[in-house]
Amino acid sequence: MSGGKKCKISMSYAEGSSWTAYESMDLCYAGGPHDQALQVNGAMVATGPNVDHIDPVEAPQFAFELAFGCQISITGLFITQLAD
Repeated sequence: MSGGKKCKISMSYAEGSSWTAYESMDLCYAGGPHDQALQVNGAMVATGPNVDHIDPVEAPQFAFELAFGCQISITGLFITQLAD
């Protein structure tokens, strides 16, 4: 956020676990690389069966903002539980 402001988000659960995070936003693109021309074996490629068909110049048309949290603290079962 501009000006050094930070937005904290948190969630608490009935069994006593909780987490706290700073909220952040990023601009995301679905698919392959969008910062360079697509190449296969060193050659520029516009079409083909195994090629991402999104032109990198047009990638911003497919962009979306993604809000997410960067956790800064966890309590309760979040500390001891194992990933599935």
